[in-house]
Amino acid sequence: MGLSDPQDRIPMKTNASSHDLPFICLVIVTYMIVFSLIYYIRYLDFFTSNWDLGIEMQMLYSTGHGLILYEAGDFQTYGVLSHLEIHSTYIAIPVAYLFQIFRSALFLYVMQAFFISIAIIPLRKIAAISGISRKAAFFLIAVYLLNFPLIASSFYDFHWMSLMPFLLFSLFVTVKERRFYSSISLVVIGTLTLEVFPFLALGILLYFYLENSGLRVSGIIRNIKKKESILLYGIAILSISSYVIVTILQTRIIPGLLDNAAGIANVETYSTQSLYPVSFHLMEAGDSLFYWLILYSAFGFIPFLYPKHLILNIPWLYESIFLMPRYAGIADQYNFIAIPALVIGLAFGLKKIEASGDKRLVYLIPLIAVITVLVMIAANGFTITGTSPARIILMAIGGIAVNATFYILLKRVHLKGTGGNLRRSLITARKFSLVVLLVLLLAFNVAMSPLNTHNDSNTPDSGYAFSYSLNPEYPKMQMLVSMIPGNSTVVASDNLFPYVASDSNALSFYWRNLSNIGYPVYVDFSNGSNAAFILVDQSEYYLIPSSVISEITNPAEYGLYAAVYSNLSYPGNIYLYEKSYSGNAKIFSG
Repeated sequence: MGLSDPQDRIPMKTNASSHDLPFICLVIVTYMIVFSLIYYIRYLDFFTSNWDLGIEMQMLYSTGHGLILYEAGDFQTYGVLSHLEIHSTYIAIPVAYLFQIFRSALFLYVMQAFFISIAIIPLRKIAAISGISRKAAFFLIAVYLLNFPLIASSFYDFHWMSLMPFLLFSLFVTVKERRFYSSISLVVIGTLTLEVFPFLALGILLYFYLENSGLRVSGIIRNIKKKESILLYGIAILSISSYVIVTILQTRIIPGLLDNAAGIANVETYSTQSLYPVSFHLMEAGDSLFYWLILYSAFGFIPFLYPKHLILNIPWLYESIFLMPRYAGIADQYNFIAIPALVIGLAFGLKKIEASGDKRLVYLIPLIAVITVLVMIAANGFTITGTSPARIILMAIGGIAVNATFYILLKRVHLKGTGGNLRRSLITARKFSLVVLLVLLLAFNVAMSPLNTHNDSNTPDSGYAFSYSLNPEYPKMQMLVSMIPGNSTVVASDNLFPYVASDSNALSFYWRNLSNIGYPVYVDFSNGSNAAFILVDQSEYYLIPSSVISEITNPAEYGLYAAVYSNLSYPGNIYLYEKSYSGNAKIFSG
């Protein structure tokens, strides 16, 4: 038996019904409107920061003003003069010229919501490939758009990584349909978006190679010279070549053009990762495995009904467990990379549920849901949910009660079926179970997501920092920012930097104490800032270097130009200092 089961083999062309197009368009538009506005609320509430919204805004702005994706975050850290010395985000260059028109965080948020939502177009084709019903396909789309790891990543400011689901789903479809040139185009676009994409593509190529050959050595050998395999080899060679090319551009050509050998040397010393484990810590690996358990809980562990999906994620499993365990953070952007393989596994897992008349498989649904609830409770120690013991007990009792009831109902439906009615009863049970499972999964995902404000992490450097209420300090803070002349040298607190990011001369204080970063940074403010303006807030005042504190408290060097005074704990008072200013401060009440 090969890797692919007989029921998985389908015609090469798999077109979703054209009747679904209006629905898909409606979902995309609705998602864009709703989530763009929700992202923007975070911006208005001071829950964004230089890392990474400020970085993205400034590099787009600077490209329209004679630089090449320059941003202060990595310049201050390593001394690099372009974001392309850090990531292969060439796709940002054409977008930068659109940004000059809108010059707003909302523009980036709309674009990110668009990136995430258009992934349902190839996902609908994957649903057709898997052979699931139309209802199950809508189930698949709903869980993809509303799973809490995706929401958490999308809340963590803005990232080009949000294109990964669309690109990976599309590559899966084009390789399946043997559209060679489309696959090549996607590999190129993916590599020009994120340098890790070639390795993710190799996971997809390996999946289809083994689908054709099976796992036996004899099958793999026989498959070597097949036409389908040769096409896969071509895409694989292109993927590896793409990685080599962007690496040479990143480490040699671009630094050479910018005359910036020192900056890239710092990156290679303090940031570049190896392709093999330099060190391995069992504790860190345990944290990564727990992270993957949390990820799978968002999909009710259904992908495990189709274990072959793990082949798709081999590259990222290796990366997040053995190379960079710090990427295994549920509140960070890296979920965008991990999720696509799980969603594909969900599609084929749903097919197993729909196609099987085996009662053990049907009964697996409530078992999956119970495990989901238990993981939700365990995740309390992972600071995703609230810490109230009463809430934990209620979640446990409620989850077990719901699933016990669900189990009993399924069992009754199954036992009532006799003779010719048995098959009809099982079909009814499966339909019923799919609806209940969807309700359970969506409720679980909303409860675990940042949309549940009990999960608030109380830090801007997290996808779990969120509040539905608007911070009244924002309009007054904008008044302070409007007082800073364009292209002035300004240094801002990390959480205020996005509001001055449309300025190539803006710098940011760090998000943590310099002693905790772990390596010497390129700009450490040891000699003060010497900036024309300094914009700081009370909540991050402790992160201002002592040398700068000495500057702003010395009337001979800086004067308080304007301030927002507030009773709110976050961000608290906001101060704008101007160099050599000796007049009266303009005071606003927040």
